[in-house]
Parts: sequence; C-alpha cells; structure tokens
Amino acid sequence: MFRDRELPIGIRKSMPVKDMEPTEAFTGEPMPAPGYSQTAELVHPMEKPLFVACLIISMFLYLCILFFPPFWGVGVMLLLLGLISHGLVLGHIRGNSIRVSVHQFPEIHQAAEQLRQQIGLGEAPPIYIMESGGMLNAFATRFLSKDYVVLYSNVVEMAYEQGMDALKFVLAHELAHVHQGHLRRRWLIGPALLMPFLGKAYYRACEYTCDLIAAHAVPQGAKGGLLALSAGKHLHQRVNAESFAAQTYTEGGFWVWLAEIASTHPRLPKRLAAIMELPIVKQSQLKQELLAQDSSAPTHMSLQN
Repeated sequence: MFRDRELPIGIRKSMPVKDMEPTEAFTGEPMPAPGYSQTAELVHPMEKPLFVACLIISMFLYLCILFFPPFWGVGVMLLLLGLISHGLVLGHIRGNSIRVSVHQFPEIHQAAEQLRQQIGLGEAPPIYIMESGGMLNAFATRFLSKDYVVLYSNVVEMAYEQGMDALKFVLAHELAHVHQGHLRRRWLIGPALLMPFLGKAYYRACEYTCDLIAAHAVPQGAKGGLLALSAGKHLHQRVNAESFAAQTYTEGGFWVWLAEIASTHPRLPKRLAAIMELPIVKQSQLKQELLAQDSSAPTHMSLQN
C-alpha cells in the first residue's frame, strides 16, 4: 500500500520548473541551497509533528522513571549498556579507519568544507573512511557531545572512478543530519524511538529532510547518489531513474508497506521520486543533457569554395 502523505510536498503533484534566467539555471557551479537561511522550507512536513509526539511520550516515560525508584536501576543499566556499546563501536571506527584531512584524501576534505559552508554548518565533524566489505553507504553518529561522519570505502572508490558528485550528495546528506540537530536531540526522545513504528516514522521523515537539503546543495549528484545505494557503484549507471522512481507506485502491497514502516529509511524509489520532482534537480539534469549534446556535436567546419 502506498502512503502518499509520507512523501515530501511536491511529489504528490507535478511541480512546474520555475522560469529562470539562463545564467541562473545553467552556470557551471552548483546552485546554492536556498536558504540555509530558509532551511525550514526543506524540512519534511511530518518531521516536527513526529518529533513533538516522540518528545511528549519520552518526557512521560522519563517522569515515570524519575518518580518510581524501582525503575532507576533499570534506567541506569540501559544507559550504561548503550553508552558502552556505542563507545566500543566508535572506538573501533576511529582506531581502524582513515580520517580525512588536508593530507589524507584532500579532495574529500575540501568538498566537506565547501558543503558545510553551503549548508550553514559551523564546523565540519571528523570524517572517517571505513572498509565496508563491498557495502555502499555512509552514516552520521554522535557520541557524548561530538558528531562524526563515516563514509564506506566503496562510496569513495566510486567518487575517484566516476567523479565526486554522487559522493558530495551522500556527504551533504550526512552533514545535514548534523546541521538539523537530528543527532544532538536524539537523547531527548530516546524512549519513544524504541517504540514500534513511531520512532521509525520520525527517522524516515529526517531522511527525507536530509535528502532535500543535499539535493539543493548538490543537485547534479542527487540521482546518482541514490541510485548507487540501490544498484551499486557500477551498475547504477545503467539504471533508468524514471522507471525506478515509478516503482513507488507499482511495487506495493501489504508486505512492502510493512517492511517500510518497520524501517528507519524510506524506500529508495520514493526517495528518488521525491528529489526528481525538485526544480533544481530538473534544471541540473537539463544542463547535463545540454552539455552532453554539445560535447557530441561535430567540432569541424567545412569550407566552401
């Protein structure tokens, strides 16, 4: 069963591409994300209501623990277990992965600096590259009061083989999680996030928000970044994006619906369909098609006597 209301506003109905001057639509540089003074416009409409619901439930549960001493021991034990397990995982990552810097993968370091300025993030978190056994993904995490971003090595390999655009989209998505406070506020709503369906719905709304922000920051890498997550670093180049996005509607049923609402991430066809409806992505795609046509046009001139 397809749930239309979970999609960002814009995919529900076709959005016309706003008329723009050629110098705005077809410049060589990515267009700046609107408003990172106006980031609220890019927030998924369900993110804030779901956060408020999670906050109310979590405050109630925190009060229950506070006023019922028998729960104190359980609460402290769960807190310590979570802290230790998270610390061990992050310790393994920091101890064995490659930290990006001006001397280590400087292209990625430079991209992160550009993106964090574009997004409006005060300081880029430490970025690590971790061998992933063939998996293609990335994630942002927070331990105590510090944020981290981890890129799987296959994402980086794809960037050096095929160009940086898809990697920049993935990186912008993770930096958007940091900028939007998704990690910083998580402790406030921790108990509710463990509840079936409610916590997962909030996570999915956050993913849509970060997709929108990343697509405005790197419109030319949005499609490639999401397609790579679905088909891998090589095969994604042969995927018909429109047909894959159409699976939002054609691939449904009870089990597809249940699998999604039990997941922290929306289905990839829905994420792709949402970003493909954005005018800035449409304009970027049109620019790429025009450049491809120019590069394939004959470059010689015939002389007539």
